[in-house]
Amino acid sequence: MGIAEKIYEKAKSLSMPSQEKVLSFMDDLDAQPAPNGSESKSSLDILWADLENIIAEVPESDWGELPTDGAANHDHYLYGAPKR
Repeated sequence: MGIAEKIYEKAKSLSMPSQEKVLSFMDDLDAQPAPNGSESKSSLDILWADLENIIAEVPESDWGELPTDGAANHDHYLYGAPKR
């Protein structure tokens, strides 16, 4: 069974209001412009784009305040565990 058939089978079992929400969601997806002429962006591409936008908003001065041992001591910075 293909993906379209799976979507159809699941949608058939939903209530009418839920079916309307699914249809609206699908219409919203269809209305989004395809980036650079490609079919669609993958979830990973969208995640990286979001991360790049967030990183771009961080002032340069704040980057210098980050700990240099963050990977080794992430439990310390997240949960207060002793540093390694």
